[in-house]
Amino acid sequence: MRQHHSVANQFDHQVTIKPARLQSTTKTRLKKYRYALTFVFFGMMSFVVSLNIYASSYELLFNRDLPFVSSLTQFNYGSLISTLAGGDSSVGRPTANFVGDNGEPKEIRLPESGTKVALVPAILASDMGFLVRAGTGHYLMTSQSRSGGLGDVVVYTKRDWRSLSNSAEITVDDNIFLDTVKDWRYVYRVIEVVKGEQAENYLAPTSARGSMVMVVEGSNGLEVYRAENISLQNVGR
Repeated sequence: MRQHHSVANQFDHQVTIKPARLQSTTKTRLKKYRYALTFVFFGMMSFVVSLNIYASSYELLFNRDLPFVSSLTQFNYGSLISTLAGGDSSVGRPTANFVGDNGEPKEIRLPESGTKVALVPAILASDMGFLVRAGTGHYLMTSQSRSGGLGDVVVYTKRDWRSLSNSAEITVDDNIFLDTVKDWRYVYRVIEVVKGEQAENYLAPTSARGSMVMVVEGSNGLEVYRAENISLQNVGR
């Protein structure tokens, strides 16, 4: 009788402990799978980020617009930039005779909206036209230096949240500051605003003063702003 109870108790013990061991084994396996999936996920994310960095670097280094990469893209109104550039622009040429004594353009500022856009020279690809960097403006001079100052300048850019946002409105009589690497500031006043289809065939009139034409690719189409230089300031003092 005692032997019967001992066997029964042993059987009950085995019955109750086996599910616990199975549950523990299942949890261990699930943890391993979870760790493996986490490792794979972060590995793929790291690969995607690295690929995007390499692709962006390739775009900027070789001036190529790659699909699905936004560091450098084609400017959709490049034909207008070509028209404004004319036959004697600074594109692809030494800029000393165009910028004068006060240095290369560094950035533009819109004091009314508190906007600042970094400037770099225009990028022209033989097979893709003018290209634009994300969050950046590009400049080219369309006439040589006047009395040591900056020649007529064209600035082109795209609206985006990093630089010229959609909320940064520009109207007639607004000021545009163009700062140079030598801490000089050209102050321009907007005298003309043209938008939409009419802007696509825009021709800038000649001016006795130094001028700026700002060409913006916005979410609602093309925007053109023409401004005249009204003063030159040394902001480094």
